[in-house]
Amino acid sequence: MYSGKKNKNKPLLALVDHFARDLADCFHRPIKVDRDGTERSFFLCTLGMKGDWPALTKIGQLRRHHLRDTWSTNTGVGICHRCLGGQEGHSWHDVSYENMLAMRRDVPVPWTSTPGIISNLPVSSKHVADFFKIDLFHTFHKGVFADAAANAIVTFYDFDLLKLKSLDQYMHVLYEDARAFCAGKNYELHMCKLTTQQLGLTRSTDYPAGSWFKGADTTVLCKFMQHKLESIIPELSHDENYSFNVAYLSQIVQLLGFANTFMHVCYNSGLWLTVRQRDLMVKNLVNFLKTWAILAQSAFN
Repeated sequence: MYSGKKNKNKPLLALVDHFARDLADCFHRPIKVDRDGTERSFFLCTLGMKGDWPALTKIGQLRRHHLRDTWSTNTGVGICHRCLGGQEGHSWHDVSYENMLAMRRDVPVPWTSTPGIISNLPVSSKHVADFFKIDLFHTFHKGVFADAAANAIVTFYDFDLLKLKSLDQYMHVLYEDARAFCAGKNYELHMCKLTTQQLGLTRSTDYPAGSWFKGADTTVLCKFMQHKLESIIPELSHDENYSFNVAYLSQIVQLLGFANTFMHVCYNSGLWLTVRQRDLMVKNLVNFLKTWAILAQSAFN
């Protein structure tokens, strides 16, 4: 369906155009439904599109998207279809209030030609880019939360908490522990083993980045590592050689706890969040980011 680079996704875009026209027709012409002998008319109003980042990027023909991050320069096309993050003067890693505000001023549309799904649907001209919703799954489960789990796993090894010098042996033992943990909690772990590739480690100096295939494993590994650290910290508290490490590891437990609460609410809420659920997700995500920054600074120091 995607047809790759050769046809530039033309079959997919043609299909989406037809789909958008059908949705537009449902907006202007009601769908008749007979219920208990009474005919009612329903109009469909398409509020937006959500899905995996790669699909949204193709369907929206986005120029600014998640794969445009820059590492060797301060100038790029942009990493976000809704702001100027990653462009000159708008560092994507600067999350200060002033920069976050500046990145949202005078933002041009993220495409060179209007995608069919936008042109065929009744969408506010002031919020066309907002039609494509943020992909929470790839941002968190395949993104920062996966990295949090990977960093916790590598930190556990760096601090020699299992007393295993071989990294391969450590990952084998930790994986078996995770499997036993999942069996006891009735969680499903999809990975068959834990590898350096899954942790983003091609050499010892690499930054740990979770790259396992199933995003659902992020949920399990975050819960497992929180449990693993919580069970070992009391033992370390009596060892003066671990005084700094205990504080550092306790912050990792907090970090994983914030991620786990966020994911729990995300997975167990309905289609629409209640005010309480929204506030709980925002609170835990903000605390996650603050704790991440503290841990990053501590590791750097």
